[in-house]
Amino acid sequence: KKGGIDDNNKKCTMGNIQCGGPLTEDCLGDTDIRYDSDGSDNFVDQSTVWEKKQGYFKLELYSYGPDYRPLETRPIGPLGSITTFPYQGFENFTIDETRIYQT
Repeated sequence: KKGGIDDNNKKCTMGNIQCGGPLTEDCLGDTDIRYDSDGSDNFVDQSTVWEKKQGYFKLELYSYGPDYRPLETRPIGPLGSITTFPYQGFENFTIDETRIYQT
């Protein structure tokens, strides 16, 4: 072949010059995972940060009014009252390949 990428998608050739030789730089597939045909698109495979981010979490949220003061317990009619400071909640953070689901 006169130019392009070989069957392994690892070496780019231009005429008779190949990457990774004594006079050229390393091939992009060897140094940058974005050009590696064996590289994974899965977020978790790319960085351990994503693996640690997955899971089911308990949250504690705080609500503030326009005057920057915490919102207190307030009545909601015949049902009683609601506590808005702090608010307890839960979050499920799931990563599936290249998709992130947050519920």
